[in-house]
Amino acid sequence: MKEKIGYTTDEFFGMIVDAVDGLDVSSTASLLSFYHSLDKVLRIAVTQRVGDFDIAFAAGLFAKTDFLSKQMELDKNIRRRINETRSRMRHLLEEGENLKTAWPHDMRAVAEFISAVYDNADIPAKLTGLFPATQLPQNKQRLLATKIRVVATRVEGNRIIATLESTGEEIVVVCRQSQTYLAAIVAKGDQMNLVLPRKAENGIEAEHIILHPDLLVNITTVASCFEDYATDARLYMLNKIRPQENTIHTILGNFAGMMLDDAVHKRDTEYNKAILRYCRDNAIEMASCADTLGADFHHLAQKQMSHIKNVVDKVMPQQVNGFDPKEILLEPSFICEMLGLQGRMDLLQLDFRVLVEQKAGKGVFGYGERPGEQPKQKTKHYVQLLLYMAVLHYSYNIPSAEIYSFLLYSRYEKSLLQLGAAPELLNEAIKIRNLIAWTEYYLADKGFGVYENMSADAIAVNQAQRKFFERFICPNIDSLLKPLRNASELEKAYFRCFMRFVQRESILSRTGTKERDDEGFAQVWLLNAEEKAEAGNIYYRLTVDKEAFETDHAGAVLTVTLRFQQDNTKGESAYDSDTSNFRTGDMVLLYPYPAKASPDARRTMVFRATIIDIMTYGLRLGLSSPQTDINVFLKNHKWLWAVEHAQGDSGSSAVFASIYSLLSATDDRRSLVLSQRNPLVDKSVGLIGDYGQFNSLVERAMQARDIFLVIGPPGTGKTSFAMLNILREELRHEDSSVLLLSYTNRAVDEMCSKLMESGIDFLRVGNRHACEKAYLPYMVEEKISGCKKLSDIVGILKGTRVVCATVSTLNSHAELLRMRHFSLAIVDEASQILEPYIVGILSARNGDGESSIGRFVLIGDHKQLPAVVLQGEADTRVADPLLADADVTDCRHSFFQRLLRRYAANEDITYMLTRQGRMHRDIASFPSAAFYSGKLQPVPLPHQECELPGTTEGDNSPYETLLLTRRVAFIDVPSPPQSSSDKVNTLEAEIIARIAVAAYRLREGRFSVRQSLGIILPYRNQIATVRKAIDRYGIKELHDITIDTVERYQGSQRDVVIYGFTIRHRYQLNFLTSNDFEEDGVVIDPKLNVAMTRARENLVLVGNKKLLSFDPVFRRMINSLNSIIGMNA
Repeated sequence: MKEKIGYTTDEFFGMIVDAVDGLDVSSTASLLSFYHSLDKVLRIAVTQRVGDFDIAFAAGLFAKTDFLSKQMELDKNIRRRINETRSRMRHLLEEGENLKTAWPHDMRAVAEFISAVYDNADIPAKLTGLFPATQLPQNKQRLLATKIRVVATRVEGNRIIATLESTGEEIVVVCRQSQTYLAAIVAKGDQMNLVLPRKAENGIEAEHIILHPDLLVNITTVASCFEDYATDARLYMLNKIRPQENTIHTILGNFAGMMLDDAVHKRDTEYNKAILRYCRDNAIEMASCADTLGADFHHLAQKQMSHIKNVVDKVMPQQVNGFDPKEILLEPSFICEMLGLQGRMDLLQLDFRVLVEQKAGKGVFGYGERPGEQPKQKTKHYVQLLLYMAVLHYSYNIPSAEIYSFLLYSRYEKSLLQLGAAPELLNEAIKIRNLIAWTEYYLADKGFGVYENMSADAIAVNQAQRKFFERFICPNIDSLLKPLRNASELEKAYFRCFMRFVQRESILSRTGTKERDDEGFAQVWLLNAEEKAEAGNIYYRLTVDKEAFETDHAGAVLTVTLRFQQDNTKGESAYDSDTSNFRTGDMVLLYPYPAKASPDARRTMVFRATIIDIMTYGLRLGLSSPQTDINVFLKNHKWLWAVEHAQGDSGSSAVFASIYSLLSATDDRRSLVLSQRNPLVDKSVGLIGDYGQFNSLVERAMQARDIFLVIGPPGTGKTSFAMLNILREELRHEDSSVLLLSYTNRAVDEMCSKLMESGIDFLRVGNRHACEKAYLPYMVEEKISGCKKLSDIVGILKGTRVVCATVSTLNSHAELLRMRHFSLAIVDEASQILEPYIVGILSARNGDGESSIGRFVLIGDHKQLPAVVLQGEADTRVADPLLADADVTDCRHSFFQRLLRRYAANEDITYMLTRQGRMHRDIASFPSAAFYSGKLQPVPLPHQECELPGTTEGDNSPYETLLLTRRVAFIDVPSPPQSSSDKVNTLEAEIIARIAVAAYRLREGRFSVRQSLGIILPYRNQIATVRKAIDRYGIKELHDITIDTVERYQGSQRDVVIYGFTIRHRYQLNFLTSNDFEEDGVVIDPKLNVAMTRARENLVLVGNKKLLSFDPVFRRMINSLNSIIGMNA
C-alpha cells in the first residue's frame, strides 16, 4: 500500500499563525474567515491523527475529537475548551459579536489540542504570546433542550455513561423501562440523541433515546417489521435479500397514488384514460404483469379511483376543519436527524396540521368489507403514520393534538380513518428503529455469516397467529433462504464477502468516511452552509423565479427555476457555479429557510427534484412529485431556498438482492461468474459482415460464447468501432437482440449517437432529465406514446431489438430482464462498474427460467479511472483462499478487472485495441510507454503525424510561441504566497489563463467551445479561480469552455488541453495519486493517464516541478519531457 504524506505540526501551527496575521477583529467577514481557517486546521489535524488507528468513526468531528481525548488521556481543561470551540464553530452566525472576544480562546484551544494529540509538540511563541490570561465563562448545556447529542463511554446496568457533544462533560443516561434493551446493544463510541431529556434522580432520562442518529432509517423500513404475525427487526434482514417483485398489488398501490395526485389537482379523467396514462408512465412494470391484469384488477382500480375522489372532493373539505386543497403538499420528504428517520409522506398540508397516508391494500381482515363499515388499521400502517406524526411533533414542535392524521384505505367505501397518538406503540417503533440501526453496523462489522443460520423459527411469532405463520409465512421464508442453504462453500464465501463490502459502503455513504465528513449524506446537518459550499455540496441564498414555473393543464407545478443571489456591486451572480459539485441529471433536495437563518434541511419539508439545467443565473429543477399550486413555493416570500444532494445510498436494497440473486442463477452462469469453468469458445462461428481492420475483433467476440473482454485505451474507438461493429454483426443474426449498458448516462448518450448515425432503432430506459435532447424520442415513454392498449406497449418493449440503459437504471427495472431474453449484452465502461452492481444482471433469469442474457462483451480499461469506493484499501482486500482461487482479491476491483487478471493471456476471450486516433504521437508517447508497455500506436491520422508550424510572422506572446513549437510542455511554477485555501493557486491560474488566451488567438475565427480547448484541474475552488482569471480578458468564447475535474473529463477530448496540478503542499500528492496501483512491477496512475490523453494537438502541464517530483510517476513524466519551462505569471 502506498505510504501517505501528511502535514507536520509546524505546518499546522503555521496555518494558525497565518490566520491570526490576517485577522481584523473589527470586521465580521474577517472573523468568519479566521474561524473557517481555524476549523479547517482542526479538521485536517484530527483526520490525519485518527488515520493512525484502525477504527471506524461515526460521522462528524465530535466522535473523532472525543476518541483522541480519551485515547491520549488529555487534560480535562483541554477537552472542555476544544469541545466548546468546536461547538462555537458550528454556530458561527448565531455567535455574532461573541466572536470578537472568543477568538483568542478558540485559537488557544485548537493549538493546545493539536499539540496534545501530536506528542506535545511545541507551540510557537507567536501563538502562546496571544493566549488569554483568563477563561471564557463555561458553557453549561441546557438539559431541557429538545435534543442533546452524546457519545457512549460504557454501560452499567440500565445506565449508559456518556459524554456531552457540546462540552465534553460526562453524564449518566438512565434507561427507562421501555429502553433497557439498549444496554445490550450500545457500545463504547456509539453516538446517541437524547430527545426531550430531563433530570432524574440518578442522572438524565430522555423521552426517546436514538442510537446512531446520523444513520437515517426509512420509516417504511421500520413499519415493515410490524407484521400481523410478528414484530421483529429480523424481518428487516430478510427483506434485505428479498428480490423486488412487481405484482398486481404494487401496481394497484402505485395507481392509487396517481389517483390521489389527480384528485388533489382536480384532473377529471375517465378511468380508461387514467389507466392508459399510468401504463405509459410505468410501461415496463405494467408490461411485466400484463398476463395477470384481468377484469378483477380493473374493477378494484376503478373502485379506488372513485373512493379517492370522494375523499378529496367531499369528505375532507366537509369534515376536516381547516383543510385547504390549495395548501396541499404531495409526497414531501423529510430528514429527521433528531429521531434518526427519513421518509416521504403521501399528503401534508402546508401548516403541518393535516397528514394523510394512503393505502391501496387491505386493512385488518373482516373490517370494512360491508357497505358503510369502517376499515380497521393494520399495525404496520399505524406505525408508519405514528412515526410521521412523531416527526411533525418532535422536529417541528406541532402538538400531537393539533395534527389531523389519517390512513386513507382507498379499497373501501368508507376510506378515511382518523388515528391519534399511541405512546406505547411509538416506543416499540423507536425500539425497532434502533435495532435496525444496530443491525446495520453489526453486519458491517461482523459480516453476513449470520444469514447462514437464519430460519423461520428465529422469528418471534405472535401465538395467536402461529397457525397462519406456519402455513403461509414459513414456506415463504424457507424458500427465500433455500439458495443460501444449498450454496457451495465458495458461493457462501462470495455472498459474505460482497454483502459486507456493500454494507460498509452503504453506511459510509450515509454517515461519511474517517477521512472526509463531506462525503456522507450526514454532512447535510453535520457541516454548516459555508463548509458545504466550500466542498461544492450546496446552492443557497436562492430565490424562486415567479415567472418561470412550468405547469400542466391542471395547474400542477412541474418545474421550478431558482436564481442565484445577485452581487449588487457588480450586477452579476454572487454565486459561483464553478465551485459546485452539481451536474445536470443529479437528484437533489430543495427546501426553503428564513432569510436571516442558516439553511437546514431538518427544519422543514424538502422536495425531491432532478436538475434539468444549470445556467449562469440559476437552476431549473424538475420536481419528482408535481405540486398543487405555485403558492407552495411563494407563500413565504421572504424566505430563501437551498439545494443539496439527495441521498445516494450505494448499498440500496436492490444491490443486496442482486448479490443474493447469484445463488439462484443457472448452474452454468454461477460457475462462470465464480471462475469454476473457463468461458466457452466456438471457433466454427464466422462473420456475416465485413468490418475491415476490425474483422478479427468482431469474429473473436462472436466466437466467445460466454464472455469477451475488450481493453479500450484512450482514443482507440471502443464505442465508435468496437461496440458498434460487434452490435452490427449480432443484429445480422435473425431473432437476436442486444442490451447496451454503461456506467454513466454520458456514455449511454455516446452509444445512442452511434446508433442514430447508423440508423439502428433502439429504446432508451431511464430518467429523461439525464438524457441528451437528441435522444429523447427514443425514451420508452416517447416510443409508446401512441399506444392505445397494453398489448401494444408490450409489443414495443419486447420487439425493439436494441435497448440502452445505465447499469443502475437496469438494476431498478429488473422486470425487463424477467420479461425477455437478450442474446447479447455489451457493457461499456465495464472497468468502472463494481462487481456487486453487475452481478444481478449476470445472474438474471427470465420467465422461462433461462439466463436473461446469453453472452456478454465487456469493454473497459482498468488503467483509466475506476469506480469510486469509500472504503480504504485495507478494508476491501480479500483474504479468503476460496475466493483467491477465483481471483476475487479486492472488492474495489471491477468484474472486468477480475476476469482480465485471469484471462489476460487468452486471446480467444481478450482483445486489446492498440490503434488510437486521438493524440498526436508526441502526446501519446509517455502514456503509451508508462501505462501500456509501448503498445499504443497512432492510426495514423493526419493530425497525429503533422509537424507544428513554428512561430508565425508578427509578434507572438511567449504562450503562443509555446503552442506553436511544442506538442507537450511542462511549465514549472514557483510556490505562491500563502492563501486561505490550499485548493487555490493564483499563480498557476494566471498562467493557465494566458495559455487559454493564446490558444484562442491562434484559432480566432475557427475556435470551438466544445472542441478547441479544455482545462483540467483537481479542485473546484481552483476551477472558479481559473474561470475568473480567464474572464478578465473579456473573451466570451473562453468563458464558455469546459473547466472541470479529471473525473468529469473522462470520455472527452479537446485539441488543446491544459492540466493544472494546483497543489502547494506534499500531502496533496495523496489526492492526486489516490487511484495509483501496481501492475507487473509498474506503478499505474489512472488520473494522470486520463488527463494527458484528453489532448489531440497540444498538452500543457502546469505545476511545481520540485513538489511533484516527490511522486515517482510524476517525476518520470517530467523527466521524459524535453520542454520544461520556468515561467512567472
